Amino acid sequence: MKDIYINQRNLLNQPIDIYKRKELLIKLKKLIKANEENIFKALLNDLNKHKNEAFVTEIALIYKEIDFAIKNIKKWTKWNKVKTPFYLFGSKSQTIFRPLGQVLIISPWNFPIYLTISPLISAIAAGNRIILKTSEISAYSSEFLINLINQNFDSNIIYCAPSDLETSKWLLDQKFDLIFFTGSTSVGKIVASKAAEKLTPTILELGGKCPTIIDKNTNLDYSFENIFLNKMINFGQVCIAPDFLLVHNDIKDLVIEKLTLLNKTLINKQEIASIINQNHKNRLNELSNNLLQEAQLVVFEASVDSKIMEEEIFGPFLPLITYKNDQELINFLTKIQKPLAYYVYSKDKKFIKNVFKYAQTGTFSINDSLSFISNYNLPFGGIGNSGHGKSRGYAGFKSFSYEQSYYKKWLLKNIKLQFAPHTENKLKWIKKLFK
Repeated sequence: MKDIYINQRNLLNQPIDIYKRKELLIKLKKLIKANEENIFKALLNDLNKHKNEAFVTEIALIYKEIDFAIKNIKKWTKWNKVKTPFYLFGSKSQTIFRPLGQVLIISPWNFPIYLTISPLISAIAAGNRIILKTSEISAYSSEFLINLINQNFDSNIIYCAPSDLETSKWLLDQKFDLIFFTGSTSVGKIVASKAAEKLTPTILELGGKCPTIIDKNTNLDYSFENIFLNKMINFGQVCIAPDFLLVHNDIKDLVIEKLTLLNKTLINKQEIASIINQNHKNRLNELSNNLLQEAQLVVFEASVDSKIMEEEIFGPFLPLITYKNDQELINFLTKIQKPLAYYVYSKDKKFIKNVFKYAQTGTFSINDSLSFISNYNLPFGGIGNSGHGKSRGYAGFKSFSYEQSYYKKWLLKNIKLQFAPHTENKLKWIKKLFK
């Protein structure tokens, strides 16, 4: 791996043109299509994901994002004219996006295929040389990706490193031109700290506690069903899943009753994903006083200072916090950490507008949770403790590029107003130009 890392860095002076980038993206899509069944098997072994859920959440968006990149790569990489002020007459100004160089992509275990391939698409489109590091926790998916990438792509352009912890440590000690990390806030801090030692820029897609607000003035049956179904995707192991409910005190009992009943009517237990391993089961039971149940969403009232409100749940629990009036709700929202997403279920435009005004979050979603992730035109990313930087679509391309300024002046007569010898008359003319 050391040789591959060095070879990639030695080749940074050899640009990857847009035709090669398109070729790589087309090849990647064909390989994913040819290996759908192998992906289903890996995800079944790692997370017990049903193949329908696996296709929707891990594969379908890959196809769309690849097609979108191929369609737009020429436009994204073209020269962009920018205005030149009149006092710089005789010159022109432009910008262009250029590849950062060699990038490291570290992906998580909860969506091991999509969250590896999605940033890879952006990195390829931007023209980088890439090292991927998958999670050792999702062992079957990591093995699949390592074989898929390393057997089909030139390691001087794309290489998938071993998934063990020692490899992670070694990679973080090296110099990259960008590190793209998806995972927990605690590990994100380690990545950011190691990157800072070498002034390596980072994009951190982390987590947090996504609040889900149910207004009294909403279609309650629709809202309960939408929240339940989205929360049960990957059995709650989703960084943008509803993490806790904020509910008016008048409807709290109804919310708990209705959401709990949906366990009997909306799911087939055999089709629900599993908690990834025993360590995470233990963590969830410790958070909830042993409330974890197989293929069940557990909804319960909690206090603001309870243990389950201290960290991202990442599992099938929905603690419920009540509020008595809108001002109490707003007061609470202004005190919480900035999450990846806010979800508000309401018909009341004034209520929504008021919540939005105080919502510092990566995405603000009304009357739906999670679905926004399928719109690759929307930049995805966090703020504060939930991360920084954007991914997917054009935003992802820009994140894996740097925007270079280009300035050209024709060889005309030099205007010497700003140069010595300085006179009062020169200053007068300069002030007129910049008034």
